[in-house]
Amino acid sequence: MQQTNMMSKRIQPKFLGSVVFILGLAIVNLLIIMLNDYFHSKGLMFFGNVISIGLLFPYTLLYIDQKQKFNWKKYLSFSVQTMIAVGIITYMFVMRF
Repeated sequence: MQQTNMMSKRIQPKFLGSVVFILGLAIVNLLIIMLNDYFHSKGLMFFGNVISIGLLFPYTLLYIDQKQKFNWKKYLSFSVQTMIAVGIITYMFVMRF
């Protein structure tokens, strides 16, 4: 009896945060591609993606998935940390090759 209770209490996956994150990045990248037709710039693509990931990831993680109350200080701190990490990783593994 105990084992069947454990099986019925599975955590349901939540995909809303993932969908918002992926759609947000898709929209931003489509805008960057459209702008890149006029301004041929690697910097636009690099900084556009770093900023969009840096702003979208903390929002989806904190306020959609975890449903925390919005706090500017926490959001900006997490956004800056995310932008720094994404910028370093993108430069090391994408822009250098």
